[in-house]
Amino acid sequence: QLRDALRYPLFAPRPLARELHQVLVAPIAHELERRQVHTLLLSLDGVLRYIPFAALYDGQRYLIERQEIVMVTQAADVRFAASAKNPRSR
Repeated sequence: QLRDALRYPLFAPRPLARELHQVLVAPIAHELERRQVHTLLLSLDGVLRYIPFAALYDGQRYLIERQEIVMVTQAADVRFAASAKNPRSR
């Protein structure tokens, strides 16, 4: 629904973006702030891959305004695993 609301200007995306923020980010938001986390590294699968995390809204700001977001793909996971096995390949 959020993706559709972002694509079509007839829908207001903020209520949906806030709802998803409450479920996905709000439970850890205090810890992210306390630890001064500037970058979120997300490795998503299933339907989570389709959520526009940058557009999640906390009621004041979008998530992308608070943290940099890096999406890790399955291909990157394979490279990280290979790099961990062979530290010289870094």
